[in-house]
Amino acid sequence: MISTGQILAAAIVTGIAVAVAAALMRWAPAALAAGAFSSFALIAVWRWISNLLGLNGDFLPAISIGDTGCLIAGALGPASVARLPWFNHGTRRLPAVVEGAPGSAVSGRGTNADAWSDWVPAVVGGVVGFVINVVIL
Repeated sequence: MISTGQILAAAIVTGIAVAVAAALMRWAPAALAAGAFSSFALIAVWRWISNLLGLNGDFLPAISIGDTGCLIAGALGPASVARLPWFNHGTRRLPAVVEGAPGSAVSGRGTNADAWSDWVPAVVGGVVGFVINVVIL
């Protein structure tokens, strides 16, 4: 059985990683907060469920079903936030003003901010959620 402190530590680290990734991708504050909190909450809930169902036994060295579920739980929240209707092309990123440049502000990566950057926080949430759960738990 995994302790509540360990579960919360893993969920907090995953939520912070998603928040940093979302900030680097220039997500709006509401989207950043929703992605980070949903990742935190889904990791915590999944680990609680895996405790109840006894899914913490290793099927590979140091890897359990509970750990692998964190790959999905950590990614699901930010991926869902990126697909919400209010998270559209016009509002998904904070503008970065380029001094001396004529015209409107552009994203931090220029005008070619592709949709791949919408997935970065989800990928980070999944990978960090999995790795931190293998390491901590």
